[in-house]
Amino acid sequence: MTVPQTFPARRSDVESIDSIIAAAYDVISGAAGKGRDWDRERSLFIPGAHLIPTAVEAGLTSLAGTLAPQVLEVEGYIARTRIVREEWVFRKGSGATNRAIWTHRACLEHVRIAS
Repeated sequence: MTVPQTFPARRSDVESIDSIIAAAYDVISGAAGKGRDWDRERSLFIPGAHLIPTAVEAGLTSLAGTLAPQVLEVEGYIARTRIVREEWVFRKGSGATNRAIWTHRACLEHVRIAS
């Protein structure tokens, strides 16, 4: 069994759920052609964590396709979004973040509001 590499987090990035969200958006936001700090992104998650973005089902070529959850480990998320995040300008848009917090886990859902 391979032990996943861990990345030390900045204390200010993980002081609260709000600071984790802000750090995550800080990593993926930026100008076209600007690399992102993917090790900082990795530092925000425990080994085995999953991100579940919603996207058009794999294999469909139309944006009119049905949206489906895409269950990804952190490395899969980075690989999926790296080209888009680094080649295009990306800024966090307006939206709302819903939270459900338990003793040992938090579930966050960010809903984008189209403008």
